[in-house]
Amino acid sequence: MVKRVLLVENEKQIARFIDLELQKEGYQVDVVEDGKAGLALIAATKYDLILFNYDLSDMSGERFAEEISQIRPASVLIVLDSREKIAEHKESIQRFAVSYMVKPFIISDLVDKITAIFRAVSYTHLRAHETVLDL
Repeated sequence: MVKRVLLVENEKQIARFIDLELQKEGYQVDVVEDGKAGLALIAATKYDLILFNYDLSDMSGERFAEEISQIRPASVLIVLDSREKIAEHKESIQRFAVSYMVKPFIISDLVDKITAIFRAVSYTHLRAHETVLDL
């Protein structure tokens, strides 16, 4: 089953590069430039992972994450931003995101991180089913 990824990134060149690389890895990727457009897609579509720039043009990353939690509470989030922005908001980011990537990053590191997250989610899901079957 193809994993669906939403990328909310206002830096067009970075967004295009991430989009192409994730598609090459077999992911179905939707790309938008701002939080409002991202929230509209999240409301209409179930994503396996949401990547987003913490410093969105129309809202803070914290507000974006809070809105996501109202729409899709169990969403898997990864934050993308500068070292300074990540450091400044680290506590907030750690409350809602499973991980973050400091820009600039090596694309293979992002792909590896996403793969590891999906593997962990699949393993947890599998273990939950095994527990039910053991009863």
